[in-house]
Amino acid sequence: MRSLLFLFISPFIFPLAAQEVDLPHYLSDRERELYKTYQAAPSQSGIAEQPPVPVRTMAEWEELQG
Repeated sequence: MRSLLFLFISPFIFPLAAQEVDLPHYLSDRERELYKTYQAAPSQSGIAEQPPVPVRTMAEWEELQG
């Protein structure tokens, strides 16, 4: 009986417990200092070389062969 009661009450209790953490919705002072030296990862545009076989789209229920 207790486990059944727990199953019905838990969806209401756990979201409330998760909201107790009061995190800011802005950058902290420490994050602002770190952001000044942040460097984004270099992005690669395009494909380095073409695949050796023709590329095709996999069918919906086809198994992977890679």
